[in-house]
Amino acid sequence: MAVPPGIVVTTLVFDDFLSKNNLVKTLQSLINNKEDFYTTSHKIRTLIENQMFIGKYQKELLEKLQLFPSDFYAVRSSATAEDGSENSFAGQLDTFLNITPDNIPDMVKQ
Repeated sequence: MAVPPGIVVTTLVFDDFLSKNNLVKTLQSLINNKEDFYTTSHKIRTLIENQMFIGKYQKELLEKLQLFPSDFYAVRSSATAEDGSENSFAGQLDTFLNITPDNIPDMVKQ
């Protein structure tokens, strides 16, 4: 079965998102706090979801979507070391289906 076309949001975009929203120190503090995993994860996720998507990336993302016209899309999270010689956890992260174009940026943050 053919893999459908898609768009990749790189770690450089994510790093810029964290930097421009002044989240790097806050996230590092949360990680170093040593609370339980679920509490820390929830705080991090909420912090990221409450930030604005950077305008230039949102514009570029929505422009790229026009290359693959559809009423609905899927958004799938991934990891930088998802499949390699030491790790394999494909499919263990989030996938969102039937997402309308105007909701794509928020789903990417999730």
